[in-house]
Amino acid sequence: DCDMDGRAVLTQRNYFLRGETLELLTPDDEPVALVADNLYDAGGLELDAVMHPMMTFKMKLPAKAPKYSILRKRRK
Repeated sequence: DCDMDGRAVLTQRNYFLRGETLELLTPDDEPVALVADNLYDAGGLELDAVMHPMMTFKMKLPAKAPKYSILRKRRK
């Protein structure tokens, strides 16, 4: 789920840390790079890492992410 301001509820598949560079992939646009920041668990506690498979967490994205979007570690 993601609101118009980019505040999203996400489900994690792979471990990543606060400060890592990620990419937001959407069905219709080019990838958008962002730095992982403002990570919160489902209860609102701030996180330094998203570490458990299928963990639900919250994060601010640079834009609204439509259905079927993917957030991944940036490829080098």
